[in-house]
Amino acid sequence: MSLENIYFVSSIIAAIGVTASLVFVGLQVRQSARTAKAEMQVSLMSEMPSLVMSWHLSERTRGVDPFGAFDFDALPSDLRGALMTFYWNYIKYLETCHYQMVHGFLDDEIWQSNVAPLAAMPEDQPLRQYWATRGMLFSPAFHAAVEDALVNHPQAAELQKLMQEARRTAPDATGDET
Repeated sequence: MSLENIYFVSSIIAAIGVTASLVFVGLQVRQSARTAKAEMQVSLMSEMPSLVMSWHLSERTRGVDPFGAFDFDALPSDLRGALMTFYWNYIKYLETCHYQMVHGFLDDEIWQSNVAPLAAMPEDQPLRQYWATRGMLFSPAFHAAVEDALVNHPQAAELQKLMQEARRTAPDATGDET
């Protein structure tokens, strides 16, 4: 075998090695992107329970379900303020979820499950009223996505029925069923 043939064979082997290493790097990058997406989803999903838990563990807010039906105007002013803060944080959470979904870090399925409670609420519920009066304060793309979800969410009608049933059978503030 001549020196020239050895050179060509070694060049082919080197090219195969480089190609294989590039394929490996591509697979690693793809796996890293999947891992980052999963970590982002886990991080976002842990925010909502902590928001709700902080509401329910507070002595001041413990008796009011922020997603329930109640007379907002009958609440004391400090509780109304706490509720407005809760609603702001909840909707900012949804906005963050939407942003991550648009940029590929959150699955659309998870976005739909997060916006479903808002879509399922009757229009007279304080959170829906909050959205109706302050929704324009959020990004236009997010605002459009929420408005679309309020009208077109596939599970909204079913969830509204479940929420109405839950309200009908829920105990009142004294612990008696209504």
